[in-house]
Amino acid sequence: TVASMAFGWTLGFGYFALCHAFRETRRARRLNTYVVLIWGEIIVCAVLAIICWLYLAGKILPSFYFFLIVLTLWALQVQFLLQIIVNRLCILLATESQRNYLRWGIAGVILAINISVYCVWIPAKLQISTKYHDTNIWWDRCEKCIYLVVDAVLNWYFIRTVKERLVIHGGLKKYTRLVRFNAQIMMLSLSMDVLIIAMMSLKNDFVYLQFHPVAYIVKLNIEMAMSNLIIKVARE
Repeated sequence: TVASMAFGWTLGFGYFALCHAFRETRRARRLNTYVVLIWGEIIVCAVLAIICWLYLAGKILPSFYFFLIVLTLWALQVQFLLQIIVNRLCILLATESQRNYLRWGIAGVILAINISVYCVWIPAKLQISTKYHDTNIWWDRCEKCIYLVVDAVLNWYFIRTVKERLVIHGGLKKYTRLVRFNAQIMMLSLSMDVLIIAMMSLKNDFVYLQFHPVAYIVKLNIEMAMSNLIIKVARE
């Protein structure tokens, strides 16, 4: 089935994510925010992939607590990934106040959206009323589009900042390679959001959640590849 394929892809991409995560952990030599976010993302994706597959296989019955756990894992998944992108951006910001503003600003926006999803998605899945079900159909797609836009804006801001500060004004032409790579890989990252939105049109309206771990593990691999390239270019 489609869900089993998605679960298999999660395992495949998850293997590469684990390899990259161990490399990043050894490189850091100590526990920092970036390392915690990486391992948090991997754990959340793994647990979400397993319980969603078990639910679709009929091994877990629908309940309020099950949907609450699924939604909480999903919320953490999104928050961790976006904070990893923010962490990359913070390297380029001059002051601590700018970095805190970006971190907490993004965290606040995502938290507000997540709370709204809690208020709509769980009642819709519990089939409390058709009103919640109908609202969830359009709001679920809307919030996925918002995450896509936030991801795109953060990556665009990173590309613009590197290009203006390091390449144009700093004269560091070696960072052109980083700008070019980020512009190309950003399209792959955004395509993962499009994949999730497309999967929401499947007959079973829970299957798309099985694609969340796939999409976010791919996004995590992209972020770790970006981190590795930043270090390589900086050392040249």
